[in-house]
Amino acid sequence: MRIESVTLSGFRCFGPDPITVPIASEITAVVGPNAAGKTALLHAMSKLFGVSRAQRTVLRSDFHLGADDDPEDREPKDMFIDVLIGLPELADGTATPETIAPSFRHMQIARAGDDPVCRLRLEARWEDDGTVEGEVSQDLFWVDTLDDDPGEDKCHPVSAADRGLIQLYYTPASRDAAAQIKATTGALAARLLRAIEWSSETTDAVEEASEKLATAFEEESAIAAIGKALQKRWSGLHDDIVDTKPRLSLVSRRFEEVVNKIAVIFEQGPDGQERGLDALSDGQQSLFYFALAAAVFDLERKVVAGTVEGFRDDTLRIPALTLFALEEPENHLSPYFLARIIRQVRSLTDAGGAQAIVTSHSPAVLSRVDPREVRYCRCDPKTRVSTVKKIKMPAGVDETAKFVRGAMLAYPELYFARFVLLVEGDSERIVLPRLAEALDLLIDPAFVAIVPLGGRHVQHFWRLLKHLGIPHATLLDLDLGREGGGFGRVKTAIEKLIEFGAPKAALLKIDGGTLSDERFAKMHTWQDEEDRKILNGWVNCLRPYGVYFSAPLDLDLAMLEAFPDAYKAIIPKGGGPKMAADKAAEVVLGTAGPGTTIYTGPFKDYPALLPAYRYHFLTNSKPATHLAALTHIKKNDLAEKMPSVLAEVLQHIAKSLRRD
Repeated sequence: MRIESVTLSGFRCFGPDPITVPIASEITAVVGPNAAGKTALLHAMSKLFGVSRAQRTVLRSDFHLGADDDPEDREPKDMFIDVLIGLPELADGTATPETIAPSFRHMQIARAGDDPVCRLRLEARWEDDGTVEGEVSQDLFWVDTLDDDPGEDKCHPVSAADRGLIQLYYTPASRDAAAQIKATTGALAARLLRAIEWSSETTDAVEEASEKLATAFEEESAIAAIGKALQKRWSGLHDDIVDTKPRLSLVSRRFEEVVNKIAVIFEQGPDGQERGLDALSDGQQSLFYFALAAAVFDLERKVVAGTVEGFRDDTLRIPALTLFALEEPENHLSPYFLARIIRQVRSLTDAGGAQAIVTSHSPAVLSRVDPREVRYCRCDPKTRVSTVKKIKMPAGVDETAKFVRGAMLAYPELYFARFVLLVEGDSERIVLPRLAEALDLLIDPAFVAIVPLGGRHVQHFWRLLKHLGIPHATLLDLDLGREGGGFGRVKTAIEKLIEFGAPKAALLKIDGGTLSDERFAKMHTWQDEEDRKILNGWVNCLRPYGVYFSAPLDLDLAMLEAFPDAYKAIIPKGGGPKMAADKAAEVVLGTAGPGTTIYTGPFKDYPALLPAYRYHFLTNSKPATHLAALTHIKKNDLAEKMPSVLAEVLQHIAKSLRRD
């Protein structure tokens, strides 16, 4: 039994148009920038499955307020939260009364070719009743149809007992941790305490000790004096026949009340000094609350299975499904603890009967989950309406799918970026932020993700970023003179843009018409003098599609040509390039391509730089070389002399950020 999806309409930042969020079978990681709607999704789940009345109660502030709506508007507002619960155990014959409660069996909806499901729907309405706050009515229904808009005859009230069969334990972010944890920790512990089968020896011993302790305390002369003075003043004000004798008591004499005051104590250090839960930091309190919820989850299942003694299993009613909700754990926990928490959550969900939802605006969590478990949350800056989308992955298990998944795990910051630049390698990650700084452009890596892909499978990332609504551009190497370089790289980029959905006719437009398929198929072979003259034109025509080329070879050669003195300055005494230009060209460009023969026109001076290129970038670390050279370039020189294509890329990013 597991939650398959939740559909929201009119709840907080989710607008009136319903959106459906698919929930992963084990862990769902909901990511996105600040104020995207991640916490709102957790609160929506707690309205249905929270463990306290406060969590389940819908307030006026929970209703969606559009960007153009008047906050003082008194018109009625409606919302609903619709949850689809999959019952795969009924399909494969593994269902038991503990995993699938009878009420879920009764309310199941058959689906052709798929597992049966149940459907729960919370509907709420705010109306103006003349009071300041207005009146909120809310109802929870079973729905016995999969129709988007079920009729009243298809909705049946959910009993309190059935509602408790799914429970959500919410570990909040640090901003309100103490209040949230205190409200639910007691409920968790109380459920276990009520099921303990206390022995008569323990009951008698506790009552006897309580009696002795209370008597000794009350016989203390100072305590007796305080009690006498209090009784005298109370009797002068209170003349009823009940509650006539107030007294000071250290502990109740009743066993049940003593047990209810059980508290968690932490032993601090080898000296045994104790401190309570309140002494812990916000992060430690959240850690403890999660540990308590997980421990209760483990223990309840052992009690029902009969492997633990001392509990009355007939009084312990465990949920059929437990949801663990962890809100932004990076707010108060180091990555060291994040890894532990995700591992523990995974152990809970692997055992069955549990799912987890983790929200985050940090890449730290994403490197610990599968991209297929990620849901991307984004709020439209104009409409102020949030959407939550599943990450689209290439199908299958081929090298393309493996590469894309690996890149998404290696560079999870792209989920949180306001702009993503896809590049060839690590040189761009070093050089571009420094160039942006020289241009006084605020392009911080915190919100502009520079993701090196080596030019591979960029169309899949274009599709992913378009689906998520994240602006992006691509900076590729032209690789002129190498095998498949020059027009070969341009052709590949055009093919990928067409595959991505860009208009073919516009991409292949030439003077007097459109390039034929036959001529386009041979573009990679274009190498004569007339072809070389139009190479820059083809390169430039891709810029409106966000595709740029570092020409003629790559960013490294472009920077070397722009700032030769800076790269000379980092050569140690007695070092430097020793290889002849023609030999260096063979090493740098290879022998399978045309080599330097096509370095003509605007590129005619570049072959002379290839010995230095080989020395700096093939025998030394590219990032380290750029870092060292950049220290020898003044800011003004960097701004004035940087390669023009890099300046254009940075201006394109800055323009997009201003628009966003």
